[in-house]
Amino acid sequence: MRPKTDTANRVRAYPILVISDATTRLCAARLLPDETPDSYQKALERAWIRSFGPMRVLQVDEHRSWASDHFKDWTGQHSIQLMISPGQAHERLAIIERRHQVIRRSLDLFLLESEDYTPEGVINALNYVIPQVNRMPNVQGYSPLQWTLGYNPHIPGLLMEEELNPTQLHPTQLPADCNQVHRPGQQ
Repeated sequence: MRPKTDTANRVRAYPILVISDATTRLCAARLLPDETPDSYQKALERAWIRSFGPMRVLQVDEHRSWASDHFKDWTGQHSIQLMISPGQAHERLAIIERRHQVIRRSLDLFLLESEDYTPEGVINALNYVIPQVNRMPNVQGYSPLQWTLGYNPHIPGLLMEEELNPTQLHPTQLPADCNQVHRPGQQ
């Protein structure tokens, strides 16, 4: 994601927790207020556990918040096996790292178009980008939503819908004769 620069022209990046199921590749994401163990726990509960329940195994990278006593106690209380992958074990998190690349690039493009790099703009980008990423076919020809729900739900207004119509396009992308009404017998 493109970082925001403040008045002193310093770069400001926003921490985002991206969670992805290793089997279906279904993703969820939350903007974090900070990178403390409590923020990670709350984001995990709100983005994943609220909808899908606690996972059996939580495989994470080597961030100090995941390795904290607070987080280890929390995972132990909820019978979640915490697997912290060492920084050099890229093969353990290869699937997740690839999903991060796709999501990061998608967020970059969305934010570049909207030019809103505020926390609200980032949340808005997550609200639109994550559902689109979950609808992209990538696991043996099926989307993560199809693997998870058993079907691909119809969500009006998404660009990957089969029924894209001109009202969903930007006015500059409309054909010149789009606003003209075609009547039978006219050419």
